[in-house]
Amino acid sequence: MWKNLTMIVGVAMTLSVALWGLIDTHGLGVFARRYAEIAFLTRGWFIMVLMTAILFIVAFLMLSGYGKLRLGRDDEKPEFSNVTWITMMFAAGMGVGLLYWSAAEPLTHFAVASDYAPEATAARQALFITNFHWGVHAWAMFGLTGLVIAYFSFCRGAPQLLSSPLTVTFGNKMWTR
Repeated sequence: MWKNLTMIVGVAMTLSVALWGLIDTHGLGVFARRYAEIAFLTRGWFIMVLMTAILFIVAFLMLSGYGKLRLGRDDEKPEFSNVTWITMMFAAGMGVGLLYWSAAEPLTHFAVASDYAPEATAARQALFITNFHWGVHAWAMFGLTGLVIAYFSFCRGAPQLLSSPLTVTFGNKMWTR
């Protein structure tokens, strides 16, 4: 455990915030709300541009010759058909989300937006944000992340970890684990 400094720092930061929340719940809430307001007011445009860029990257990969590349060795056949694979991804990604967040997310966005806008505008904004979270932009982000992990796992022999692309590309350094 002590060999992984990244994990130790991450756990320490998480425990510090959890302890702060236990000791001063109101203070943490005020800080988190203010930080979120600043982040979205100053960087909200960047999130939209980044997500749209990811959508175009995924569309390019899908429609170009890269879309025909096989994930795995050249002699391997796919374990599942395309329809089965898409069905599994849809069920895994949307199952939990639709069961819980389909009602909770728009109501949460409405509650926040109604502090800053009239009810009708807040309702439209809440539905817009919810559709953005569950629409093609989100699927593009999930797909690109999965594609990178799958490529390094099936084509380069790395474990199926978020850190694998960094480890394979830059070597086994302390910050890539």
